[in-house]
Amino acid sequence: MGKRAACLAAVIALAGGELHGQQRVTWEPQQPLAGGSITITYDAKLGTLPNPASTVYIHLGRNGWQGAPDPANDPAMTATNTSGVWSYEYAIPPGTNVIDFVFQDKAGSWDNNGGAGIDWHIDVFPQGVTALLLQPQINTSFDHPLRAAIFIGLADTVRIIATGVSGQTAIDSLFLLKGATVVAATGSDSLTFNFIGVSHGSGIHLMTLIARDSGGAADSATFSVAVHDPQPSMAIPTGSQPGVNQTGSGSVTVVLFAPHKEVVYLIGSFNDWLVDPQFQMNRYDSGADSTMWWITLDGLTPGTEYAYQYLLDGGQRFADPYSAKVLDPDHDGAITSGTYPNLMPYPVNLTDGIVTSFVASPTLYEWQNSGSYIRPPREELVIYELLMRDFTTAHDYSSIIDSLDYLANLGINAIELLPNNEFPGNLGWGYNPSFHFALDKNYGPPETFKALVDSAHGRGIAVIMDMVLNHINGASPLVRLYFDAGSGRPSDLNPWINAVDNFDNPVPGSWGPDMDHESIHTKYYVDRVTRFWLTEYQVDGFRFDFTKGWSNTAHPLGADDWGSLYDQDRINILKRMADAMWSVDSTAYVIL
Repeated sequence: MGKRAACLAAVIALAGGELHGQQRVTWEPQQPLAGGSITITYDAKLGTLPNPASTVYIHLGRNGWQGAPDPANDPAMTATNTSGVWSYEYAIPPGTNVIDFVFQDKAGSWDNNGGAGIDWHIDVFPQGVTALLLQPQINTSFDHPLRAAIFIGLADTVRIIATGVSGQTAIDSLFLLKGATVVAATGSDSLTFNFIGVSHGSGIHLMTLIARDSGGAADSATFSVAVHDPQPSMAIPTGSQPGVNQTGSGSVTVVLFAPHKEVVYLIGSFNDWLVDPQFQMNRYDSGADSTMWWITLDGLTPGTEYAYQYLLDGGQRFADPYSAKVLDPDHDGAITSGTYPNLMPYPVNLTDGIVTSFVASPTLYEWQNSGSYIRPPREELVIYELLMRDFTTAHDYSSIIDSLDYLANLGINAIELLPNNEFPGNLGWGYNPSFHFALDKNYGPPETFKALVDSAHGRGIAVIMDMVLNHINGASPLVRLYFDAGSGRPSDLNPWINAVDNFDNPVPGSWGPDMDHESIHTKYYVDRVTRFWLTEYQVDGFRFDFTKGWSNTAHPLGADDWGSLYDQDRINILKRMADAMWSVDSTAYVIL
């Protein structure tokens, strides 16, 4: 099943509802064909155009807005008015896959699917036969049915609704197969089947839909259903912790902390991003709300970089919260090879969303100045605050290394880097972190950052990281793993993030989902963050951003907008965090 089929499933659901209800947009036929025609209708009485009385134009294009008129309110695109219901007939050129459109009035205001910034799309079919899965809707852009399975439990039922489209003659039969066995058939253009988990058993079932018209032409579409049953707890390898654990030459154990989940698969470059029973992760329960999911990968090539995601329950894909490096489909393409040489390419058409990468059995960095470096006493610090984005035109670690003599000549003995861990996009101040363990790639690779720290230490200059742990960006797996789409907030089950920010909007202190520093899970996470940078990168300490927000004390609007009142809970949290840091590095700087 191709990308058009995925789009059309949503389109048919939309159009069908609009044709049978009081909706502003309808079209006929609901399944248009390339080379045919379509009539699109807009009910201005139900629309959002401020002045539709005189003229309504349709602004229409094909295959990504090709052929759209300029200006948008082209007289040739004027709709026909019948008592406030405007219609436009469009001859669909051959080769059209999708029609995109909005409606406009004469003043240039537009109605684009409710003003939500999502234009209307209608999928267009070729003249031949097309087999189409309408329900459930699945992502079919990955070019393989085992990259986007439908997940159900043994006790669950998934309702399958399918149809066929033909440009020559009517569809006269549909067949649904599981493997090579026909499980449903119909002598019409519509098929419905209830796939009952317990009837088919646990495992991954490959399904094929076949549509045939009366002339004998046929088409097929494949998809998969993953049926899972409750997993028993299985002991996790000793010493394993969330994230990637290097366990031997070419061997890693990957661990995800995720209570209240039912099934987790690991997908990645090591298994072609397929949902594979061999990569279903083991479950380990160490107590209430303390479920770990783990799997050991053997046979990896030492020194080779691999990418992966967690595929959970209903098919949601997540990068690892403990990612030391991530790949971004939207922004990595803008990072130059000069900034980040040999950046691993994103796995296009194999998955979507942020993915984690790691190197199996990596070559360790050889520190040159660890033995001779003496950290400046904290009372003698002269700190240069530095934003990587703006300090040099190259905005990378190499150019900072080249500037260390200049910085030393200023008389400073410490550099405080504004947040340089991963945040959405490539350009920013970094105060909206999404991955606390990963360097933002637009500043360069990890080895070069280590070289910067090493080179600075060689000149007696400390390197301090500006670390944001009060809040986190909504793109973080810490937020997305437990999120209530209905309320638009983290759910009450979230182990790390408060459902409601203690500095909630519109209070000035709210910059993103609020980390719950009273949770034992957040305390563990914070200690892992500080230990990682102190040991892996040998940084000298941290300036922690907005520590006034590090407790769950409510701050009433107008009375304590910025958390300036005395808060013993906050003091206790910060002292605990600092003690944990000093147990790793007794002289590390703690700046609040």
